[in-house]
Parts: sequence; structure tokens; C-alpha cells
Amino acid sequence: MLEDIKINGVPLEEIEEAAKAATLGPWEETDAWVVVPNNNNTGRKWTDTNSAMDAKEDRTHIATSDPPTVLALCAEVRRLMGYREREAADYEIDMAKLRKGLELTKASRRRQATRAEAAETRVRELEQRCDEYKAARDASDVRSKDLRKRLERVREWADSLRDTPTGRFIAQDVDRVIAATEGDNDG
Repeated sequence: MLEDIKINGVPLEEIEEAAKAATLGPWEETDAWVVVPNNNNTGRKWTDTNSAMDAKEDRTHIATSDPPTVLALCAEVRRLMGYREREAADYEIDMAKLRKGLELTKASRRRQATRAEAAETRVRELEQRCDEYKAARDASDVRSKDLRKRLERVREWADSLRDTPTGRFIAQDVDRVIAATEGDNDG
């Protein structure tokens, strides 16, 4: 969180408060001094560098660390941390979407697998029914052949009776039955 930002162990808020309480800048560095404007900004107060800050690098560092610079750095740290937090939040949102998409994909695959199993079961049922129909057709064909043979024998018998008066009527009836049977077999 932005409130928890620390720089070298010092909370960012404390750094900002110290910079706001310090004399405003810009600060300048000379050969032996760091020049700081006075508190009411009407003139300049010369700050003598003590022996611990004799090095030019120390004076340059102090001069470039005036309150506006420190506050700008703190603002930039907050901006970057905010960006990082937004990126992290966006990442979490993206990951949540990906997890949801993965779950939807898994659910879709489970549904597809269930449908495939149902389709395979239905295909097996239809194949079994087809086999049953083929067996029934084959049995029907055998019965039809047997009936045709029997009808042929009846026709031969009826033809042998055609020369008698009663035989003609029997032969005519047999012809009608055979014609009707053959008509049924054509359709």
C-alpha cells in the first residue's frame, strides 16, 4: 500500500513532512558553502559547512536535496508505487479472468465429453437396432422364399385341377391369392 512506503527504513510521509518543514529552496552550493534562502525568502542565509561536510560531494548532495526536490522525488515515488499497485490490481483482474476462462473451458470440455458419451451410447443403440432389423429382414426373406416355394407347389396342384369343373374355380382362386401376394411383395 502507498501508506507503507519506506525509503532506507524511513516512512515516505516522514520524509515529506521534514521537507515541508525545511527552508524552501532552491539551495545552491559554492566552493565552501551551501546557500539557503532565509525563512521569509527576503534574503539569503549562509550556512557554514562543518568539518563533517567539507567534501564538495557532500555540499553538492545537500544543495541538490532541497525541499522541492525531495517533495518531487516523494511525489514520483508515490506515482510509481500507485502505478505499480494499479498494475498489480490489473494483473489480479487478468488472472481472475484467466482462471474463470479456464474453469469455463474445463466445464465446456466436461459437457462435450458428456455429450460425446451420450452420442456414443446412442450410436451403439442405433447399431443394435439396425442389427435387429437386419436379422428380422433376413428371417423375413427366408419365410418369403419358403412361402413362394409353397405357393408354387399350390399353383402346380391347382394347374393339375384345371381340367375339372371344380378345379377351374380352385385354380382361379389360387391365381388371385398368388397375384395378391406378389402385389404385396412388389411394394
